[in-house]
Amino acid sequence: MRAACVVSLAAGLAGCGDPIVGETYLGTPAFQVRGPVVQRETRIPASHGTLSARVFWVGAPADAEEQPATLDGGLAEFSMTFFDPPPGEATTFTSGGGAGRLGLGIIVLYADRDEDSRFDPKQDLLLGASAQHLVVYASSAVRSEDPLFSLLGPLAPGFHLYEHDRESQCRFVAAESCAPEGGLVPAEETGAVTLTLWATPEAVIVPAPALDASASIWSAP
Repeated sequence: MRAACVVSLAAGLAGCGDPIVGETYLGTPAFQVRGPVVQRETRIPASHGTLSARVFWVGAPADAEEQPATLDGGLAEFSMTFFDPPPGEATTFTSGGGAGRLGLGIIVLYADRDEDSRFDPKQDLLLGASAQHLVVYASSAVRSEDPLFSLLGPLAPGFHLYEHDRESQCRFVAAESCAPEGGLVPAEETGAVTLTLWATPEAVIVPAPALDASASIWSAP
């Protein structure tokens, strides 16, 4: 399987290691996101190990393949280019009257301490996430009769970028118990995402828009 996305991070954090961006042509990009890396607290761990940035798909099984990424050294701005759809097990929400599949994902930056190319909160060091934005992938069109129409509105197949309509209070380490907070709207600036870094994994904030009155997207689909 060819790489599904490529991420580059430029300038700002020493000790990230040598660039590992490959030179192999991957094809025509399907979707791109970019933006600044913002540090919300004063201390970021210096001994963080090998950095990885990935799309973490909400509700996917613990052993599901994540959207892979390749990193360059540094940490001031980032860009991510998608070439392939997410793996099937990542699209955990239904669309198209139940026939289609949807994936909702946040961009996560972490230190891959066990070097298994997979984010494990118990083994790896979580550094940050896209606190306001969600990457959405639809295998088929979302229409008014679909379960997620109230959350996303009408949606064409493919990748999309949405943002939370308020500042979230949901901490990633306890996301499954977060109360639903508002909804999602199409991103005002297409492809523009802020990746927010925090001093500790417990402080990392992620969006938690409502699936319904009692559940956020982090509740089991």
